Amino acid sequence: VGCTIKRIRFDRCSEPVRAFGNTITIALTGGAPGTFNATTRRLTKTGAFAGLNLGGSRVIFTGGTNVITSREFEVARQIDDNTIEFHESITTSGNPTDVTATTVYVGVQVRVVDAEGSLKSACNGISVIDDPVGPLVGCRHDLTIDRFRLTRGNAGYYAVVLGGTGLRRALISNVSVPNGTGGVKISESVTGIEEVRLKHITKLEETAAQHLFLLASPPSVLDISDCTLVTSGTSTASFCITDSVGTGTLSVFPRVYGGNNTFVMGGTSGYFLNLGGTGYSQIEYGHFTNTHVSGITGLVAAIASTGTAANKRSRITFDGLSIQATAANILSGQCDLKVTNWLLTSSGAFGWVANSTNP
Repeated sequence: VGCTIKRIRFDRCSEPVRAFGNTITIALTGGAPGTFNATTRRLTKTGAFAGLNLGGSRVIFTGGTNVITSREFEVARQIDDNTIEFHESITTSGNPTDVTATTVYVGVQVRVVDAEGSLKSACNGISVIDDPVGPLVGCRHDLTIDRFRLTRGNAGYYAVVLGGTGLRRALISNVSVPNGTGGVKISESVTGIEEVRLKHITKLEETAAQHLFLLASPPSVLDISDCTLVTSGTSTASFCITDSVGTGTLSVFPRVYGGNNTFVMGGTSGYFLNLGGTGYSQIEYGHFTNTHVSGITGLVAAIASTGTAANKRSRITFDGLSIQATAANILSGQCDLKVTNWLLTSSGAFGWVANSTNP
């Protein structure tokens, strides 16, 4: 179940392209209740699935004896109009015959491919905002954006913005970002997202303060690979800057991976990773390979041990780091940083750790 938006063209648009997903509501009320067999992992109700093809969809249940309602279950296949089969049991025990949940929610896959255009006013390029309400609460979607070229943007806005509570996974690739516009933003409103993968996001000129990535909400797994940012002039943009959901709160990124990323800082300041946007952020485990940086203010700007961030150390490894000499220290704040297979690409030197009470 899903939709594909293909070959979008827009010129000097005053509204973003809005990608959204719908849901199918499968009622398991009225008449005989649904029946689940834990041995065959099949849910049966006469006519409940007529006209649908639910293989691969995600389902959330809201009722039934011993039925698990706290997580999603994937449909392995649809047998017929009356029966669907799951990869695993949806119960803690037994074979309930009273699966009378108000609804069963089925998420969709949303794809946006081959988009190109420009913006004339204050808005983002593609906004993906999904806040399911009422009977749709609990629906989760998978998103793919591939091949998006934005030729004109606006300061303070982004090529792609993820928002809302309905996203489960997002794959964003091959995005060209113009000068003066941010790359990809994960908004504060995003909650419970499992996986975000960012590949081939490129901005070859930035003269202002528009970061390539602004991450205000942490996915369970974040992968940033094959991305490039080049700044110049008075730019203060960073490759990736994290934020926190609410002033004084701590955002924890469990797993962050990256490979083959490049940050050429020709502006006045900028970090490869800045974990102190307007709040506190911590990376529990980060691993980057084949990273190329030059002219940077710092490689990692971690957070100080204060407030809710007290003793919340990040753990980050760079394997294969090409770095240009700089007078700045490459690390500040509380972070366990490991660098292996590194290459200094110019004469001079650099400091490893800033003087700090919590290096």
